[in-house]
Amino acid sequence: MSGVPPALADKVVVVTGGASGIGLAVASACTDLGATVVIADVAGDQPVDVTSAASVRGLADRLRTAHGRCDILIAAAGTVLAGAPDALDDAAWDRLFAVNVKGVWRVVDALLPLMPRGASIVTVSSGAGLRPGPELSAYAATKGAVIAYTRALAVDLAAREIRANCVAPGIVDTPMHRDAQQLRSGEVAAAATGHAQYLVKRDGKPEELAAAIMMLSTNEYITGVTLAVDGGRTLH
Repeated sequence: MSGVPPALADKVVVVTGGASGIGLAVASACTDLGATVVIADVAGDQPVDVTSAASVRGLADRLRTAHGRCDILIAAAGTVLAGAPDALDDAAWDRLFAVNVKGVWRVVDALLPLMPRGASIVTVSSGAGLRPGPELSAYAATKGAVIAYTRALAVDLAAREIRANCVAPGIVDTPMHRDAQQLRSGEVAAAATGHAQYLVKRDGKPEELAAAIMMLSTNEYITGVTLAVDGGRTLH
């Protein structure tokens, strides 16, 4: 409607992993709704590496100076490794947990002092954290941890009126999904491509995940939820 301000016109939104895939779709949606969007990504103009304490502190310092607050945090940065359970070594497990779990904690920890009452956190887990698929044991472990951490945040931050929710995507057409498919064995990759376990027989679109994330970000009566946006794979 003419004369109606955009829904997020007065909000500052931080999106980790916002340079591609689901994070980019969320950043674009928030921009369209009038938000001031800060993209935190290793591929950004001011690179942010969620595995580096110094890098994340730099993000928090820049945010404090430029905007003074963070109203919505979307923690979408992540990585994937695939393989049989006995094919991944210590370094692979450490890398996955450094990005997917500790990276989420590190950003939340750094930005919480900038989050006012009414702020919102949405983390991006995976359907693998609810129902693991073949050759994704380490990845599934990290994404299950993200779900548990988000639920704990919802409990701990309730008194501050800060909500925390999680989305668990299924197969979504993103660069990370394509990378994962290349790492899986031929039979497993073919089954995923055929959507054998999905009621909706196609890949999800980043924009569909962005819509779900926006709903969780803005609905003030939802907290502690893990929302599967996965074409009916987990029936969660």
